[in-house]
Parts: sequence; structure tokens; C-alpha cells
Amino acid sequence: MSRRVSVRASKKARGASSSAPPPPGDLPRPEWASRPFHKLTQFNLPFFQHDEDTTWAVEQLRLRQQLGICAVTAPTYPRLVRLFYQNLHETPTAVGLLSNIDGHVVHITSAMIATVLEFFAKPEYQPFPEVEDHQPIHRLIQQYFPGAHGDPSFTCLRRSKLPSHLLFLDSVVHKNVLPLGHRAERRLEFVRVLHGYQLGYQVPLEDFILLHLQKFLREAVRPTPMQNLTWPLPFANLLTLVFELNHLPIAEDEEIDRGYLTFGQREWQHSISRIPQPVGAPVDEAQDPVHDHPAHPIPPVPPQGDPLYMTREEYLQFQHSVDQVHRTLRDHHQSLTELRTDFQAHRDYSQARFDQLHADNLAIQQQGQDNAFETCALMQALFAQHFPPPPPPASP
Repeated sequence: MSRRVSVRASKKARGASSSAPPPPGDLPRPEWASRPFHKLTQFNLPFFQHDEDTTWAVEQLRLRQQLGICAVTAPTYPRLVRLFYQNLHETPTAVGLLSNIDGHVVHITSAMIATVLEFFAKPEYQPFPEVEDHQPIHRLIQQYFPGAHGDPSFTCLRRSKLPSHLLFLDSVVHKNVLPLGHRAERRLEFVRVLHGYQLGYQVPLEDFILLHLQKFLREAVRPTPMQNLTWPLPFANLLTLVFELNHLPIAEDEEIDRGYLTFGQREWQHSISRIPQPVGAPVDEAQDPVHDHPAHPIPPVPPQGDPLYMTREEYLQFQHSVDQVHRTLRDHHQSLTELRTDFQAHRDYSQARFDQLHADNLAIQQQGQDNAFETCALMQALFAQHFPPPPPPASP
């Protein structure tokens, strides 16, 4: 399974080279292209680093973080992202979605999304078969949830039933591809994506992202709003990278709405009303949020400081500094370990020499005592031989 997953990690969108414009290269990046707007995706990286099927996915996540797609939080949306969604539309004759920012036409296709995300696929990798693609959703769920056999009412896949190598894909896609609410979790088309990924076929994730952009267009920006509908603006960083890929000369001055973590119809109209209108443009009083909602004024937002963010260059420099410090600490730790080993060896050698000297000293002392005893006995024998005791006196 690990070989198939590693092949699946290198995906290339079909037609990306023919539809997408050339990369920016060494052109200077505009200020808005380096500003992060999505929350950092949190995962249990040690687990995935040791799991055979998800080691490649950890490297892909690090690549996304370096590109700024998963970056430090800035709780605001740039003017260009709001203008993109405000003017978002689709035409029957165009492939993808169209928008207009400062008079510049923005064309979003799945090939551009694949180029930004750097998807690579091998030619021998087969697309999802049409027979499998037309299976009902509850049939696909049965493969992960055996208790749902014969029950077509199951339309949501439980995360506890996913294989381990699909948990990471589910988390990444849910955090970065499906920011439209919990009701989109592992349902409908997303189940088809997981199913194709499980069987080892091509997974057109770029088409899946474009599908949700179209869903956002049809649900959140339609003329008749749904009740209690609140959506976050999805793919803020992804869109800025696509803007940069199109070489759009967008103005750098931005009017930022602070305090909008999600956008509903009310926040949407209020945001549009704050955009400066050109001179002589007609004013549509029906879209004025003050007249539409006089009983619910938007509370004033206290002034805040500049949001904390890191550019891609600063992030790479910081990562390089951390790696350098890590290497320095590792070298010092290795030197300390070698010094400790040498000290232990010298201490053992000194102890052995001390024990040997002590044993030799004891042996010398014992030998000296033995020699002294032998010398004393020899002297007594010589004295008795040369100086015999006098004879006893004769008796009278």
C-alpha cells in the first residue's frame, strides 16, 4: 500500500501545462502575495511521520506551509479576495470561473489550481472508472461502515471507519478544501474522492476545489439568500497564488474589514458597501445594509494593531535559522557525548591502574616481611654456628 500511496503523492493535473500561464519566475512578488490568511493546520505529525502510508503526506504538508497555503493566522480578508467573490460568475462558453478585480479579468480553472498546488501524476495512473463513479453514495459508505448494509439512509461517512492512510487526507481536505461547515464533512462527492483514493485511482483534487468554488457561487452569492447562512471565504491563500500566477497588476493598497471571520448575506452587503464606488456610479439603495437591517446594526469594531503574520521569505529564513540551531545543538550534544565517553574510559583506566599499584604494594610488603623473617632466621643460625654457647661448668 505504501508504494501505491507514494505514487499517488506525485499527481499532475491533466492539461495544466497547456492551460496555465508560465510561473512568475524571478518577477518581484506583490505585497499581497506574501500575506497569510488561513489558520495553521494542526496535526499529530509524529504519528504520521512513523506511519508508512502517510510519510509522504507530511512532506507535502510542509511544502504547503512553505508556500503559504497553511500559514500563520491573520483574521482578515484582503480587498482582492472580497472583490473576487463579489464579482464571481460563470458563463456557458467559458471553462472554469470568471471574476473581475480592478478592471482585470481573473480566470480560475482546475489546471491553474493544480499548478499552484504542484500536483503531479504519472501517465500510467488510471482515472476513476465510470462504473465506480456512478455508484450510489450509500454503496460507497458500506465499504467503510459494514453496519450500514442495505440502508440507503446513510449519507455521511464516519471518521472512525476510515483506514489510517485516509485520515490524513481527510484532515487536510477538510481543513483546507472544505471550509464550508461541518455538513460537508465526508459527504456526497467527498466520499467519492476518498473512495477513489482508497482504490488507487487518480483523484482530481483540483476539480474538487473548483466544484466547491462553484458551490459557493451558487449558494452564498445567489440573489435569494438562504436563512441563517454564514460562510467563510474559502481558499484565500490559494486565490492570491492564482492571482500571482496570472500576473495581475492589482493595486497594493487594500481596504481591510476587521472582525469578519465568516461572511453571511448581512456581512457580505456591509462589506460591499464599504468598497469605494467610482464617480458617477448609481447607488442601489435596495442593497444598503442599513436600510435592510435597521434593527440589527453592526457593532463598531475597536481598532486593532497590525495582524501578526509572516511572509514566505521570513518563514523560510526562520526555518533555516531553526535548522541551523538544531544542527549546532546536535553537534554540541555529539561532542559532549564523546567527551563523556572519553572521561569514562580514562576513569576506568585510572581505577584499574590504582588497583594494580595497590596490589603490587601489598605484594611488596608481604615479600619484605618474608625476607625479613628469613634474614632473621639465617642470622640466628650463623650466630649459633660461629658463636656456640659456652660449655656448662664442670661439676666439682
